[in-house]
Amino acid sequence: MKMESIVKPKTPLENFESQRITPDESFRGVYSEYGSDMERVGNLSDMYDGRSPDMQFGKVAEALVFSLLTKHPISKHVLVRPTSLYDDYLHGADILVEPINTKIQSVAAIDITTNQEDIKGRQLRGGPMEETRPVGLEAKLLRTQRYTDHLANFDSSLARDLSAWIESGGLYQPVTKQTELYFKLAERLFLMKYYKTPDFDPEPGRPGFVIGGPQAVISIDTMFINKALQGNKEAGELVADLSVLEFAYCIQAEQQYLDDKVRKSKSRNIFFDTHYSKVRAWSNILDKPELKTLLDDIVGRNQKNRDFRDQLGYYGTTFQKVYSAK
Repeated sequence: MKMESIVKPKTPLENFESQRITPDESFRGVYSEYGSDMERVGNLSDMYDGRSPDMQFGKVAEALVFSLLTKHPISKHVLVRPTSLYDDYLHGADILVEPINTKIQSVAAIDITTNQEDIKGRQLRGGPMEETRPVGLEAKLLRTQRYTDHLANFDSSLARDLSAWIESGGLYQPVTKQTELYFKLAERLFLMKYYKTPDFDPEPGRPGFVIGGPQAVISIDTMFINKALQGNKEAGELVADLSVLEFAYCIQAEQQYLDDKVRKSKSRNIFFDTHYSKVRAWSNILDKPELKTLLDDIVGRNQKNRDFRDQLGYYGTTFQKVYSAK
């Protein structure tokens, strides 16, 4: 009798890695520095893989959050995808989120932290990954704030010149002494550098970059992650609910911060306006009745759960600390 082969199901981490945006050869038509970018990713991968089990746990947590979000009711309204390794390492974006069935196509990024006491951060200080991968909720919120401030403070005439250079294919041209500054400035503008359009896009799989848009940071206690990994259904639901709610709260906080910037600003530039319009678009999406109801239901289901309240309390306190300092 012929034995049928048994296909072992993928783990959440294997599934997550298999669905990453792959920076394949198609990106050579977008970036002249494609080869050096991939070499950089390879070096960082070797460094990251050699870190402690605590560091590796973060990768498993990212995969778990992704898996849970694909099964959450929010998945009827948004598409979640793993980012490329380049943007994971260099831009701190673990998961990208895109609205479904809307004329507004704006990409948001999620950066996940499970370490609320910044223990892992001690391992990174002084090393080459310290700036690209800050650890802990406060450090990551400060990083997203620096991104917004960088766009807000961009000289308007330089922004126009740089935007024209990018749109005319400047990133495809070889790096020269005359254009080296433009390449460095462009790198700091990217929300995601190695991006491909989703299947529902009119041009699916088209390689390109994303400038501006929400950079949400979510924080999930390690205890919740461990319970969910052990198959605890309630813990899994809690992780998913917290992830959705914190994503929404982070966008709302970013919107308020941007509104304050606009009120105080004497001048604007094209990059800041692009970022501002994308964050506003997401605020409008979250204000839709069906999504407001979904968020209210999350709060209603969990309001008697002390762990849920404590997590949001920590999240809110850290947000207040970061944003009140400005």
